[in-house]
Amino acid sequence: MKPEFFDRRKFPRVKMDCSIFLEVGGMKVAARLNDISESGMSIFCPKLIEDFTILEMTIVVTHHNVNNMLESEIVCQAITVRSEEFFDPISGNGYKMAMFFSQISAESRKVIVLLAGKLVSSKLVS
Repeated sequence: MKPEFFDRRKFPRVKMDCSIFLEVGGMKVAARLNDISESGMSIFCPKLIEDFTILEMTIVVTHHNVNNMLESEIVCQAITVRSEEFFDPISGNGYKMAMFFSQISAESRKVIVLLAGKLVSSKLVS
């Protein structure tokens, strides 16, 4: 008998593919967002970042609002909690990493909640 999977996450994750920028030890690294929630995210990154490294991050998300295309910027601090080697057919070898937000403004958290709600409701409609 297979054990049932129990998701302990307090906040649901939403798939989202967009560019993000990390700052590691004064060096800027471009990466790609895989999914996001109010408490954290997973990313694809060409550079291995050791677990428990604190990063400054900027996430730029393009989304639609009624008739306009909007760009929202989420600025936060996150801690790498897990890294694994990953092959991306587009960019080649890299790493998939799980991040936990250690500092994020109420405004940035609100952007995540609004975007996640839009993505979830648009999937229910389609």
